[in-house]
Amino acid sequence: MSRNADEGFCLYEELYNKGIELVFLKEPYINTSTYKKALESNISITGTNIDFILEGVNKYLMSLAKERTRLTFEQSEKEVQDLHQRTKEGIETARFNGKQIGQS
Repeated sequence: MSRNADEGFCLYEELYNKGIELVFLKEPYINTSTYKKALESNISITGTNIDFILEGVNKYLMSLAKERTRLTFEQSEKEVQDLHQRTKEGIETARFNGKQIGQS
């Protein structure tokens, strides 16, 4: 979805705010429908002093949903970086062993 975690998360939020539903086959817990449920699970305000606590809980739930999504994008970015590193190491090992890399 993106080249890095920050870009991915920004794009995710942009698409979410446009009402576009995103579905992730390997990470269904960050589907936009799941994210939306987390944001909509606000605890109802009561009109009393308890509301200060409830507002804090609602903000925490929203923050938790955002953090979970951001962490998933960061993990994906790390996997891509690891893959690039392993590929580079494999090519170097092949060259060291006298293998021709690329077209002759």
